[in-house]
Amino acid sequence: MSAAAVIVLLLVALAGMLAIAAAVRASDRSARRAADGGGDDGGGGGGGSQPRVPPAMPPSPSGLEASPAWWPAFERQFAAYVRRREQTGAGAP
Repeated sequence: MSAAAVIVLLLVALAGMLAIAAAVRASDRSARRAADGGGDDGGGGGGGSQPRVPPAMPPSPSGLEASPAWWPAFERQFAAYVRRREQTGAGAP
């Protein structure tokens, strides 16, 4: 291999190592910022300075406050199905 190729190879390797070092430093800085309370730099900007307030609970859909008339029969049938599956061993993945 020629001397020029060796120099180019060394420069490429050095550039790769510098990129990795920069990524590690940036990662350490962001982790340190998160540990210190979120990294608010006080730079303003107006965004994200207020805590999020969850929306109020949505109203329940009309007519569904109580279980439908078919629900108890469905629960009984489903429980019987599950029991049968467990007894035959078909419930195991």
